[in-house]
Amino acid sequence: MIPVEVKSVLRQKCADCHSKQTRWPWYGRFAPVSWLMEKDVTEAQEQMNLSQWESLPAEEILMLRAEIAGVARAHVMPPRLYQVAHSAVGVTDDDIKLLRDWARRCG
Repeated sequence: MIPVEVKSVLRQKCADCHSKQTRWPWYGRFAPVSWLMEKDVTEAQEQMNLSQWESLPAEEILMLRAEIAGVARAHVMPPRLYQVAHSAVGVTDDDIKLLRDWARRCG
């Protein structure tokens, strides 16, 4: 079970690429941008798909929690290019602390 606060951060900052609930921007309907975006989203979902979270084994969930916290702390995700087009998705210090604390909790 993902706490509400964590779920909110994941939805706002990660779900567009890492879930089946991608919100495609208007410019994502036109080639070649659409090709690049589809490729990026497909690759992101291969790494982690939040839409499948509930069906993952517990060990994989623990690993993903740590990975989420790590990439947020390193400011690797969301990618810089994505942040340029979506200024509200940058990960804040509060987001990082929330994700780090969540990753450290068991279960």
